[in-house]
Amino acid sequence: MTQLNVPERLLPLAEQLRRQGLPATPWWLVGLFVVGVLSRWATRTELVQAWDAGNFVLALKDFDLMRHQPHLPGIFWLLIALGRVLLPITAGNGVAALELVNAVASAAALPCGWYLGFRCGGLRTAWWMVALLFSAPLLWYYASQPLSYGAELGWVVAIGCCAWCVAAGDRPFLLPLVVLMATAGGIRPNTPLFLLPLVVVCCWRGWQRGVEPWRFLAGVLLGGGLLAGWLSLFLREAGGLEDFGPLLMLWKGMHTDQASSGGYLNNLWSLVKTITLTA
Repeated sequence: MTQLNVPERLLPLAEQLRRQGLPATPWWLVGLFVVGVLSRWATRTELVQAWDAGNFVLALKDFDLMRHQPHLPGIFWLLIALGRVLLPITAGNGVAALELVNAVASAAALPCGWYLGFRCGGLRTAWWMVALLFSAPLLWYYASQPLSYGAELGWVVAIGCCAWCVAAGDRPFLLPLVVLMATAGGIRPNTPLFLLPLVVVCCWRGWQRGVEPWRFLAGVLLGGGLLAGWLSLFLREAGGLEDFGPLLMLWKGMHTDQASSGGYLNNLWSLVKTITLTA
C-alpha cells in the first residue's frame, strides 16, 4: 500500500504535539484564556470614554435607535444581548458588563491565535502570535472598553482559526466556523462582509481536501437559520422593518453622500493614506 506524505501542519493537533515532544492535551490554551480575561478585566476603564460607548451602555436597558442607542446602523444586537446576560454579574453596572464581554471575547483570541499560529508555522509562530495579541497596546485598550472592538477581535481570530482548519480538510471546525460567521454581524456588522471572501476560499480548499459538499450545504442552512433568528429578535426590538427601514436608509444616504462628495480621486487618496499610515 502506498504511504501518503501528509504535511505535518495537516495532521491532528495531538499528533503534531506528540512529534514536538509536548503533551497531547494542550492544557496551556485554558491558561492563556484565563490570563487574557484577568489581565483585561484588571485594567478596565470603569468609565465611558467615547460617545458610542455611552450609547452601547444605555442600549442595555433602553434599546432605542431613534436616540442612537446603539448608534446606527444599530445591528449590534448580540453585543447588547451578551451585555444584558452579564448585568446580574456586574450588579447592574452596564459599563462593567460590556467591559466583561470584551475581556472574555478578546481573551478567546489568545488560544485561538496560538492554535492558528501553530497550524500555520509551528510552535515558534504560535507563541509569537500570542505575544502580539496579548501585548499590542491598541488591542489591550479596546479589550478593556465598553465598545465592540474587543469582542470583534475574539470573533475575527476565531473565524480565521476555524477557516484555516477547514481549508486543511478538518471537518469538525466547519460547525464553529458557521456559528461564528452567522453571529459576527451582531457584534460588528462589517465583520462577516470583510471575512466572507476568506471563508469562501477556505471552504473551497476544504472541499478539495475531502470535506463533503453536504456538510457545506448543512452549514449554509444552519448559518442562515441562526442569522434569521437573531435578526428577527433585533427587528422586534427595533420596532420592525417599518421603523428600522427608514432609519437605515437615512444612515446609508448620509454615508453615501460623505463618500461621494470628494470624488473618486479623493477617496483613492484617502485609501492610500490609510494604508500608508497603518502599514
